Amino acid sequence: MWTVHQTETFKSWFEALDDSAKEDIYAMKKKQPQYTEFFSSAKKTMTPESVRRAEQKAQNVIVRLRLAELRKKADLKQSEISGFSQTSISRLEGRSDLKISTLIEYVHALGMGLEIKAVQKKRSALPREIIILKQ
Repeated sequence: MWTVHQTETFKSWFEALDDSAKEDIYAMKKKQPQYTEFFSSAKKTMTPESVRRAEQKAQNVIVRLRLAELRKKADLKQSEISGFSQTSISRLEGRSDLKISTLIEYVHALGMGLEIKAVQKKRSALPREIIILKQ
């Protein structure tokens, strides 16, 4: 899951929103896709490799949707993002794979920061989350 840190520009923009718009953003932040039922039944009929590929494709789609959603919640059109052409934003939001450097530029152009964490899948002596990038 992504964690987005606010810059002063974003904070000012967010504070100017009405309560309804703020509630929409909070709801978007809390909303986590529920694919467990699908993958539970799929695992009964699909090979482990097929399930892994399907999970990866689903995650790629989620990332693309979240990028476009993030831009829309910032009330920006593709053509209004500084440092990017409308065509490049369209391509970026439609990619199945994305460079971290491009993601950082995109998030910064929206007036936000980016934090990437490594999260333990199984219990261990290591911390549950480790920040590996904070921009």
